[in-house]
Amino acid sequence: MTRIAVDLQGGDLGSPPFVLGVLDVLERCPDLQVILLGDTEPDSLPEKIASRVEFIKIMVSVDSHESPSSALRNKGDSSMATAIRLLAGNKVDAVVSAGNTGALVGFGVQILGVSDGVSRPAIGAAIPTHVGKTWLLDVGATLNDSAERLIELAKIGSALSRVSENIQKPRISLLNVGSEANKGTAEHKLAASQLQEMADLEFAGYVEGDGLFNGRQDVVVCDGYTGNITIKTAQGLSRLLQEERDLAYNSSVLARLALALAKPAIKKFSKRINPSLYNGAPLLGLNGLIVKSHGSADQQSFANAVQVAVNMANNGLVSAINADVRV
Repeated sequence: MTRIAVDLQGGDLGSPPFVLGVLDVLERCPDLQVILLGDTEPDSLPEKIASRVEFIKIMVSVDSHESPSSALRNKGDSSMATAIRLLAGNKVDAVVSAGNTGALVGFGVQILGVSDGVSRPAIGAAIPTHVGKTWLLDVGATLNDSAERLIELAKIGSALSRVSENIQKPRISLLNVGSEANKGTAEHKLAASQLQEMADLEFAGYVEGDGLFNGRQDVVVCDGYTGNITIKTAQGLSRLLQEERDLAYNSSVLARLALALAKPAIKKFSKRINPSLYNGAPLLGLNGLIVKSHGSADQQSFANAVQVAVNMANNGLVSAINADVRV
């Protein structure tokens, strides 16, 4: 059985969408057990699922605007921290939380510790491409990175892509302001020169922002400041496209007719760019698996985050990262 602890607190819409998302995953994963942690016990669960769900009532939560240092000092008995302690004690195989990102990273480091060979944890995010998905990291765990850190992220990202996408030797690129070798900061140039010499990694050179979605790289490495802005810009653009699609549909009878004829293609397109289907960002480099969900996640989006946790736990992501970063 795979065991997942789910922090029900910290969401913009309250816990109901999280519970419904968990139920969706339990329906399709008969070998999954879930521990829910929050201040309100869910109403009656379907009989065939109830035996695989445990609820732990915890009234303390981490506020979304609370500083990580404050949370670490004062919220050690919160649902977030308790879930991570369950992971540290091998009671569960992974944790899913939509709570305060800084606090989640802080508790992860404090309770689980970082893997040997990792200086600081990173957050990975999946983005759609023409042929599948690309993993972008770091997207916000730490904001400034040296050449050594970029190389560390390349190793972590390679393990992530290999485990999650079953790619034997993932293509890794550095996000930069140009594709030419003379572009970028001194740290980028130093990292690139060293990555080119690493036989165990497939370095594909630099990639610019407009190349993120072309599918020519499996992993894109950047500092957390750049990565966070990049992923949120991509999410905003995706929402804009979906909103413009809806406006076009309602603009006239002819527009509705044309869109109805193109419905199969539009449905496929909408699915490819739907941010809900890419929710679930693993915290990488910890001695345990934590998956961060958006705080605004709805049922479908949160279900995807839980499914990411299940898949990565079953495929041994933490062990794969440990093996790669020690090389």
